[in-house]
Amino acid sequence: MHKIIYLLLLAGVLSARPVALVVSPSALRLQELLLKTVFNPQWDARKPAVESLPWSNTLADYEKYSAVIYLLGRGTDPKTRHLLSPRNDWGAALEYVRKGGCIIFLGDGCLWPAGAAMPEKFGELLGAEKVSTIDGEAKVLLSDEPLMAGVGAHPDVGKFMLHGPFSGLTGLHGAKACIGAEDAAVLAVNALDQGKVYFCNARLSASFTTFPQPYNQTANASLEQYFPFAKMLHSIILEEEPALLDEVRAVWEPVPLGPKRAAPLPPRERKLRPLASNRQRQDLAGPPLVLRSEGQARACIVVPAARSPLLAAARRLAKVGALIGGADWPVVVEKKLQIAQDSAETRLYKIGEQAFPAVISLGETQLAREAGLLPEQSLSEDEVQIACRGSVVSISAGNLSLAVETFLREYLGYRCLWPGESGEAYPTDTTIAIPQGTFSDRAGLRQRGIRNGLSSGVNIWKAPDGEEVKLNRTPAFLNGCNRMGLDPRETQEPLQGNADWWAVQRLGGRLPIAGGGNFYSWRERFPDRPEFFALQFDGTRTVHEADVRICKSNPEVIRQAAADILAEKQRREDLRYFAVSPSDGGSWDIFCFCPSCRAWDPQTDQLKTWRVFLGRNRPVFQYPGITDRVLRFTCEVARQVQAVAPDMTPMYLAYSIYAAPPWYYQDVPENFMVSYVGLQYFNDQALERDRATWDYWAGLAKELSLRPNLLLQGHGMPCVYVRKLDRDIKHCWQTGMISTDFDSLIHHWATSGLNYYVLAQLMWDPAQELEDIVQDYCRTGFGPGAADVRRYFALCEELTDRLAANKVEEISEQEDLSMESLSLTEKIPYYYTPPVLQAMAQALQDAAAKTEPESRARRRIDFLQTGLEFARREAEFLRLYYYEQAANRKELREYVQAHVEFLRSTYLREPFAVNMPAIAHHTWPMWRNCHLWK
Repeated sequence: MHKIIYLLLLAGVLSARPVALVVSPSALRLQELLLKTVFNPQWDARKPAVESLPWSNTLADYEKYSAVIYLLGRGTDPKTRHLLSPRNDWGAALEYVRKGGCIIFLGDGCLWPAGAAMPEKFGELLGAEKVSTIDGEAKVLLSDEPLMAGVGAHPDVGKFMLHGPFSGLTGLHGAKACIGAEDAAVLAVNALDQGKVYFCNARLSASFTTFPQPYNQTANASLEQYFPFAKMLHSIILEEEPALLDEVRAVWEPVPLGPKRAAPLPPRERKLRPLASNRQRQDLAGPPLVLRSEGQARACIVVPAARSPLLAAARRLAKVGALIGGADWPVVVEKKLQIAQDSAETRLYKIGEQAFPAVISLGETQLAREAGLLPEQSLSEDEVQIACRGSVVSISAGNLSLAVETFLREYLGYRCLWPGESGEAYPTDTTIAIPQGTFSDRAGLRQRGIRNGLSSGVNIWKAPDGEEVKLNRTPAFLNGCNRMGLDPRETQEPLQGNADWWAVQRLGGRLPIAGGGNFYSWRERFPDRPEFFALQFDGTRTVHEADVRICKSNPEVIRQAAADILAEKQRREDLRYFAVSPSDGGSWDIFCFCPSCRAWDPQTDQLKTWRVFLGRNRPVFQYPGITDRVLRFTCEVARQVQAVAPDMTPMYLAYSIYAAPPWYYQDVPENFMVSYVGLQYFNDQALERDRATWDYWAGLAKELSLRPNLLLQGHGMPCVYVRKLDRDIKHCWQTGMISTDFDSLIHHWATSGLNYYVLAQLMWDPAQELEDIVQDYCRTGFGPGAADVRRYFALCEELTDRLAANKVEEISEQEDLSMESLSLTEKIPYYYTPPVLQAMAQALQDAAAKTEPESRARRRIDFLQTGLEFARREAEFLRLYYYEQAANRKELREYVQAHVEFLRSTYLREPFAVNMPAIAHHTWPMWRNCHLWK
């Protein structure tokens, strides 16, 4: 009796054995893929227990496992030779299989030794005589075989997954071929008594697509292609009755469950508002007021109180005034100013022993009030008034810094073309006189945002000696410095004041918005509420990273999001807008795929490419965009917020896979705002799509914000797109744009500076004529060389337009052959050719010939030539890398060393010309491929 119980217990133990993964070092990525899918399936709640083992040709203890999988990688995996070695004794493996065991030889389309004969016992195990190479497309041979039900049902399974060269079994004498070509099988099963041996060498991680982003272009199978094989392997394993892990997991597949739609909802038309400037100027009779004569100050600057913003604005005015006229205007607090009557009609303003016949009033001084020069009503932060009567100039604004920059621009002719001393352009008149009258202006946009691509808060840079240094530079900049061998501390002083350009261009302003809807804090706030979070690929609601994904269809999540916004409204009475946007970025976590959330997604045949991170693998799958889901969530939250605070306006972020128009949902509140992430000028087809999408949102929302990633593009090459920019800023303003947030200005001033300047000017006044802005830039910056510099910019714009239109025959042919679009860096050699660059260089040479050698205009032309020289060298490197030396890149090592030294030395000499660390951050993998680092 005890013996029977023992045998039953032993049988129970043996029936609950794990699966063994015997992993070749070349198959580590495939191992990660299997562990995340086959052994953690999305389509089945049963999760087999698995034990990963280091490589061994044969095992001494097969009986410990319900199944044994030998895992081989791609290419010529050396472990295939080990398996074919006659020294291996496969007797234990044969006995294990005959008694009911299962062995799977799983390769990722690897190449076994061609024509290699099988050792007798290994051939008996596989049921074949040898391994041969298949060059071409394998086919599903037994589509009616139950094992092949999922694979054979997929019409395109052979297009990418089964295309050689790879190895298959030939001379089958026991095995049955399921997939193969002619007499070679890449998937075969051999039945031996009570057990089975499988041979599978399909290309499980072949390139189906690359995620359309500049990073993480890891080639993997799409899940649509891969899942039939994964499900087949899972079913084979389950037949062996392995031990199953006792975990509560949800089962899901990427199938939308919402309304069926053939096309998105039609757009609503929006009436264009007239394009008009807020700029007004009224001149009065009378002699101009002289503030400086022949280099001598004839005025002082008066502020109402010694407060920091007032004094800072006054010092800025005095500093630039000294650059132009040669002497400082002294700054005084009004209560310390003495006023003396020089004659019946003339006043003198005294500071100690100094007397001045004129005064510049900043802010609400008593002098300005008595002269009747203050605005009748308080000005907003975006409004400016400058008035001159008699001996007083009054500068008024809600933001005096902005008012001073307006005065410097309008009355003194000061410009800042780019950061740094060479970018400051101004007349050198020794006399400064202001006409009698009034000037007023108001920004066309309430928020004029361009992000600074150098600064993103404090980040840690690790010095070669191990010291951790805190620097206000982006991680990309610090990484680029490391790749160039540049100590970023050396750049601190040269780059000091890089943000001053923003103030000079009168950028800034803000919307009173609550950002509590980004959900970054929810991971820490709600550790005991897993139902708040998105159902992930692994069937759990685990949060793996700071970019928290939530379950948007959960009513409790909607209530909590509304409560967070209302709590912030209580703390800040000025709030008028709120966002409940999905967390930006994210690598490991995806949006929720629970049935409730998928019920908010449309059923349509127009699909997007989604990516999941499975270890180091990035497989993709096709699924609709989720605009309807995110829009509905935003509006559900808005209704709860507006029930308590009706003056609050929700802002929907139209971005990524929720940027396109909705398919069925349009139930938005009357007060509704959209922030649109779109517009780019290096692909005309994408630009037209983005423009149409903007118009759709403009028909749905009362107010809009433009939030493009445009300025991140271009690879630092000379490019001009000001005509497109002018068209779009004007159109967006006419269709409801009230703010912008451009991400990010990368500081390629010598190659993209005109774009930056035009953009900033249009943000202040969209009604300005484009050519007036461009001519002002050329005239003030390049003096006698202005016409030739304008010709240079025209050549740059023509080149940029050609690139965006893809107007090179070779490009189209290559893309047709590869069925993929070339990246911008792959296209650069086709467009930035030596003849094109020479024509651009000639324009700058002609400009230089018309200027004095040591003049400021010549220095600025030299600045542009620095950018053009970078373009010549970078285009040459990319041409060698992608095309002329693609098969032998290691020969480029010395060339790359010289190129990197050029980038480094140029950056130290002209840090604002081209952001070389940013270039290095993006191109260092190419340098590595050229063996720059041995």
